[in-house]
Amino acid sequence: MKKYGLVLILVLGLSPFFCKANFVHAQNFQKPIVEIMAEFQSKPKIVRTIQSVPIHVAAIRNFISKNETPVSSLDVMRSVYTGTPLSDLSSRTASFDDALTYFDHQKIKYTKTNGIPNYRIIVDELRAKRPILLKLKANTPYWPESESAILLYGIQVFPLPDGKANILYICRSLNHADQVTYSGGENNFNLLANEKQQDPTIQNIVYSWKATVYGFKK
Repeated sequence: MKKYGLVLILVLGLSPFFCKANFVHAQNFQKPIVEIMAEFQSKPKIVRTIQSVPIHVAAIRNFISKNETPVSSLDVMRSVYTGTPLSDLSSRTASFDDALTYFDHQKIKYTKTNGIPNYRIIVDELRAKRPILLKLKANTPYWPESESAILLYGIQVFPLPDGKANILYICRSLNHADQVTYSGGENNFNLLANEKQQDPTIQNIVYSWKATVYGFKK
């Protein structure tokens, strides 16, 4: 019941998305697919950091290695920049691809694909209780966070009679506001929504979904 309650909430909050949907006869209606990882339903306190990709890489590692000592974004940075003093690492970040090398060092297997995979892959991953890591890129130069990352932990698929589907992607950001985006649009994330209330110079900055990392196994 909780899953379908969330469906109703998102329907009410994202009416422009459903303006695009085609109304169909009852006999053609297909049951929506809803997958939400319960472990992510509570929003933790936002962490203010420039290490936007490393903090999400660390979160993936901690999730799949629950019985091991948790790691932080600085642990990821140490792995990427071996031998660099901690005092220097705290004021730096790592690119998305560089941060992924942490998984290699930890012998964590994964698959990376450019763009957005078929929704069936995402559904299968969430059913296997594996969160998905997304690579985001700012649409305009923004030096504090030209690249970012976010965790995809939920999906709602509304199949259409023509074989297509309207899809909602539900994501968790550890250093910004949580995000929901949909298929059929530009898949842009208003990642700096909270920050824009204090800084009008970043009003036009949005992030696009550039790559997807999934299938995490150790």
